Order: sequence, then C-alpha cells, then structure tokens
Amino acid sequence: MSDLENSVDSSSGGTPAVAEKATGARTAVSSRVRTLFCMLGVSGRTIRDGPFTISSFNFSSLPLGHCKVRPIASIPMKRFKNLRTLLPLVIAIAVAGFAISSGENKTDEKKTIKALMVTGEGYHDYKTQKKIISEGLSRRLNIEWTIIHDKSAKECKANLSKKDWAKGYDIVVYNLCHAKEADEAFIDSVAAVHEKGIPAVVLHCTMHSFHWKVKAKDGDEKTWVKFLGVRSRNHGPKAPITVAKTIEHPVTKDLPDGWKTPNGELYNVNEVLDTATVLAKGDNGKVKEAQVCIWVNEYGKGRVFGTTLGHHNSTMETKEYLDLLANGITWALNSK
Repeated sequence: MSDLENSVDSSSGGTPAVAEKATGARTAVSSRVRTLFCMLGVSGRTIRDGPFTISSFNFSSLPLGHCKVRPIASIPMKRFKNLRTLLPLVIAIAVAGFAISSGENKTDEKKTIKALMVTGEGYHDYKTQKKIISEGLSRRLNIEWTIIHDKSAKECKANLSKKDWAKGYDIVVYNLCHAKEADEAFIDSVAAVHEKGIPAVVLHCTMHSFHWKVKAKDGDEKTWVKFLGVRSRNHGPKAPITVAKTIEHPVTKDLPDGWKTPNGELYNVNEVLDTATVLAKGDNGKVKEAQVCIWVNEYGKGRVFGTTLGHHNSTMETKEYLDLLANGITWALNSK
C-alpha cells in the first residue's frame, strides 16, 4: 500500500493571525466611534448593536456597545455645532470600520485549497521534501494536503490508475522521479486529467518522468512533454545555480533577480513548447548557456507551473523557493 496521508497543519497557516489582526483593528475603530457618539450625545436612548441612522448613513453593522447619553433636549446648541464639525470624521471612521470588517470576512470565507501531492521513487529525499513543501506552503496559503508517497513506479501507477483519483482536488503537485514508465495509455490518462482543467505544479525530476521510454507518434510531441511545456533528458553537475528572471510575472514577483540556490542540479532543457512561457533561466557556471529553470504552461483547460530547481533539501527549504511555489500555485489556480 502507498503512504497516503493527510498532512494538514491548519495551525501553521497565515489565516488566524490575519483574522486576529483585522478583528483587533476593527475593535479599536469601533471603540473610537462609541466615544465620539457619547461625546456628541446624538441619541436620547441607549445605543446598542442594531440599526442607527444619521441622515442617510446607516451604521447598522457597527458594534457600538452600550453608551448611555443625555436626551437630545438637554444638549446645548454648542454641541450641535460640534456635531456638524465632527460628523464627517465620525463617518470616515465608520467607513474604515466597515472596510476592516469586510477584509475580515474575506479572510474567514477564504476557500481552502485542496491539494494532492504525488511524490516518490529514488534519487531524492522525498520523505523530507514532502514535509518541506507541505508545511512551507501551509504557512503561506490556506491549503489542505493529501500526500501519496509511492515507494515504486508500480505503486504510483496503481494509485494514478484509480477511477477519479484527482476528483475533489483543486491542484496536483508532482515531485517524483519515474523515468522508466513506458505505458503510454497510463501516461495519457494522467495528463488528460490536467488537459480537462485541473491545474498542476511540476517540480525537478517530474521533468524526467513519464517520457524517456515513450516514443513520439507521427512526429507529434510526447503527451507528458506537452503537459510539462518543456523537454529535458539530462542534467549537469551539482553546483549552486544563479537564477535570472527573463520577464516580470506574478509567479516570480517575490523572487530576487540573481538569486543563487544553496546547491543545485541544473537540468538541460532541450525544447520549450509554444504553449509555455519562460520566466527564468539558471546558470551554474558549468554550462555554455543558461538553461530554462522556471516557466508556466497552458495545457488544454489546465494551467501548469514548473521548475527544474529543487534537487536538494537546502534549496527547497529556502524562503525564495517556497515563495516561488506559493505564487506558482496561486497563478495556476486562477482562471484564464
């Protein structure tokens, strides 16, 4: 049996902290509003949560609390001059309260991303990497993980051959290395899931999986290569990689131009398909020219974000790498 596990760490996500911050700010705003209303004495009753209108401005959502004030008849005329002077300020503070409240609601109602990670086989420390990726992204996104960690290509094939294996997931993240798989029908069926619309993230050795042992048909590109958007068959020696952005893009917006990985295994990308957009190239100082290392691809109705970076745990656990993955997921999930 495969190692199928739910690696959800809701406590590590950013949502609770954001909600707490928004709630605290809103409380401070509403406190000022209560104070101003008490100072102005704008009502002859106890102001509580509920409808309260000055002219045409509705404060029905403001938590004004309990603020007993004097009857209108006992308020000096000077107070009404204060009211006319301060009313715009009261309204401005109230609007700010509503804006913060709206932001808080959006945070609370933010949809949880249901992500499936498919990982496994040899040559890499997938046991550690699945934790680095899932925990690191859970700190950046509201995301819930299901992880399939297969110990062999046979297990992977069995799991991804199950009916509706990707149903219910918003995105699939591949971090695997199955270079010897030769079953074209199986490979086509996996790619078809994404061609129909489920977004994907493809990392490192995923670019060496599912196509080495398959022949192209009638001059057409191999199915998995079309899904990836690039073709790679080998890599160079291990060495740190300097990453240079080629264009500005939401995926790489937080990536420092010229970022150098702690260590690296630069893949040689032999072809970039027309459906793909190159976002960055890498140079390890040992190649004739920089190689494509970050890109996005449009595959049928699905979006694909890919990077060949990530052989070493030391690279994957950096802030730059995890921010890149988070932005890649966000981009892939956005509709075209």
